[in-house]
Amino acid sequence: MTIGIFNYVFENSPGFLLEVFVRLSKQPDFDFIWKVLLSDKSKVFVRVQKNNPQSFQFALSYKWHDRGLRKLETILNDRHDKNSIFIDIGANLGLRSVYSLSQGRKTFLFEPNPKLRKFTESLFNDNNFKNFVIENVCLSNSSGSSRFYISSSSYLSSLDFEHAASDQTEGNVEEISVCKVTLDDYLKTNAVTECPCIIKIDVEGHEYEVIEGASLTINKHRPFLLIEVLRESPKSDLLFKKLSEISYNCYAILNDSSLTLVLINDPEQFKVNYSTDNYLFAPEVEKLSGVNIVNR
Repeated sequence: MTIGIFNYVFENSPGFLLEVFVRLSKQPDFDFIWKVLLSDKSKVFVRVQKNNPQSFQFALSYKWHDRGLRKLETILNDRHDKNSIFIDIGANLGLRSVYSLSQGRKTFLFEPNPKLRKFTESLFNDNNFKNFVIENVCLSNSSGSSRFYISSSSYLSSLDFEHAASDQTEGNVEEISVCKVTLDDYLKTNAVTECPCIIKIDVEGHEYEVIEGASLTINKHRPFLLIEVLRESPKSDLLFKKLSEISYNCYAILNDSSLTLVLINDPEQFKVNYSTDNYLFAPEVEKLSGVNIVNR
């Protein structure tokens, strides 16, 4: 099977086949262009390089990884005016920003690991995405500097050494110094006046501190929050309490064939095996269409 045929079949396959393809796929020993098919049928071109495993992982991940989150971010982007902004905290290679940028939405990406920047900028430039800002800083609840630990795969990079060291990919943990800032201070200092409609947070256990540093922004604009909450997160109960107090409801985002959200009534439910670590925190007054909401 040629790369072009595999690309077409993969992008048009249901979830159960994607799992099989990803398990069996091996990166070819040559460079090629992969076409990612977005929900609106537009395409994103990914330059896969034989010496860059992350480029191949990125190519497969949009369709395969976190399918429920992908569907939900599409719905949320489509329902908001293009003048509002998308904020991607813990952006890694920029996967979760692709759809918002394809729609022309201004997007801010925060990623402490500077080594990922080259791939992300090249990807965005190859697809003529113009309206983005990449910041190699760590968002938190205070400003200053901090040690940051880059895991062997980069996907478990964290302010916590033990978490970064838990990465099963072969390689060592690298320690760097990063600048810390709160989201509230960043938006004020840089005179960002647009309303954030969606804030995505994937920070490997540091989500509560990020929310603390974004309190003014969240209270003022009431954005949808897409947050990865790890089962072992020691502050998941504090996160749930803080957002519940300002009338945000929490839902587990399932990866089933239809988009299903499970209402979370107690932080102990974060420890339940929903086969997902992705959660939507939504303003209580909001009504979501196009999703199946259940209370278990």
